[in-house]
Amino acid sequence: MSLNKKFGFWSTLMMMLSATLGVSLLVSFNLVFNMAQMNPILMILAWVIGGIIILPETFLMVEPSISFNESGTSYAWIRRAQWKSIGFSFGWILNTLVSATAVASSCASVSNLIVGFIGFGDQVSATVIMIIQKSIALGLLFAIGAMLMFVKNATTVSQFVATFFSTLPILVVLITAIVLGSIKDGVLGDSSINENLGQVYLSSIVMIPAIAMTTFAYSGVEAPTYIVEEIKNPEKNLPKAIIIGTIIVIVVYVIYAFALLTLTTTQDEMAGGSAMSMMSKVPDWVKMMFNIFAIVLFIASINTFLVYQSRLIYKMAESGDCFSVFTKTTKSTQQPYLAMLLLMAFASFYVLFHQIIDMLQYFSLAVSFLKMLMVSAIIKLRLKDKDYKKVYKDWVFWCLVVTAYATCLLTLMGAMYGAYLQIQAYGIVEIWKPLVTFTIIFGFIIGGFVKTKLEKKRIQNKKIQNKKIVE
Repeated sequence: MSLNKKFGFWSTLMMMLSATLGVSLLVSFNLVFNMAQMNPILMILAWVIGGIIILPETFLMVEPSISFNESGTSYAWIRRAQWKSIGFSFGWILNTLVSATAVASSCASVSNLIVGFIGFGDQVSATVIMIIQKSIALGLLFAIGAMLMFVKNATTVSQFVATFFSTLPILVVLITAIVLGSIKDGVLGDSSINENLGQVYLSSIVMIPAIAMTTFAYSGVEAPTYIVEEIKNPEKNLPKAIIIGTIIVIVVYVIYAFALLTLTTTQDEMAGGSAMSMMSKVPDWVKMMFNIFAIVLFIASINTFLVYQSRLIYKMAESGDCFSVFTKTTKSTQQPYLAMLLLMAFASFYVLFHQIIDMLQYFSLAVSFLKMLMVSAIIKLRLKDKDYKKVYKDWVFWCLVVTAYATCLLTLMGAMYGAYLQIQAYGIVEIWKPLVTFTIIFGFIIGGFVKTKLEKKRIQNKKIQNKKIVE
């Protein structure tokens, strides 16, 4: 059963915003802050630069999306460029190191918040608490997946609900900052920060890992390209949703970071890095409200991630890079339920065996590598594919390409440098984590070439057999 068209402009925009706003910001905010040497000015700059550098690649994605009107985003474009071995590698890296980590980090975050609300105290051991956290994360994951698979209209309706709840924690911070925030009395007015800023600028390499870490927070802007086949009038609605949504996300993130800093009075509070540790002026009931909204937000984001990221597995199954059984959909909801279950299985692995910071390191490394492949595929399609629709003038397109390559290299360097800082901070034992990531990436690359070679050999043998039958 094929997927039907059910997303208009507003539901497409809502999906993009719910996949981007809120959850990824809450997960990565403290990591960006720590990578920026806990300097608020550099942190704000990191969020601004991080938002700016995603624009070229986002604008590049518009052309192939409206040209080919097929789901699967950059994976489908690489396949269309006849890079079959790279397409196989790309799809599986995207599934295992990007899509699964995004789902898993949201599950882990919401379970941490729920356990914090319960408050087990010192009577329960850390091991038992960890088991409870992981059990809650897995329970929520499979409960949300079951709702999407079997509850009619859950997919489209939930996007509006998810977007509404994704704004609530951010609104709490913004409204509280307007009422209680202060630039003069807050950490932004601390003279010691400004005195040390010059030294930090001289060693601007510290900005690179901070900018790289924002890639997780800005992930989701490409969400509509995963579901092109399900969007009504994609030539009109897709580029509008991507461009408008990206601008909204950048503005909201910068305002959120500024607002949170106006609620912070000392650098000791900043050391925690999280929203709760930085909101010293906020009454306890507001903090509780923030946590409740954050829990609902994470649940809504898991819902959105499962919807659009499972479409990649569906597309891979259609293209032959995954078993065809994963194209099966439910009759009532038309959800690719087996593709969704496979994504949930990958996410479960990360929930069980990794911490949130590990997941974000995998994410940043993989995304930077894959985006360079995506840009290369778009170039080939624009030059060679007769069905490609050119939206930009040539000089604009090539400017976007050069800028996109430069930013991809920047974030890749930042992710690698961030991994190096982790090794410095926690010892050489931590080196196994980036090594595992690179091993998985190169393993899928080799697997892609082997698969393509075996397919060619099988086709040649079939031709020889057919020739013998004819003779």
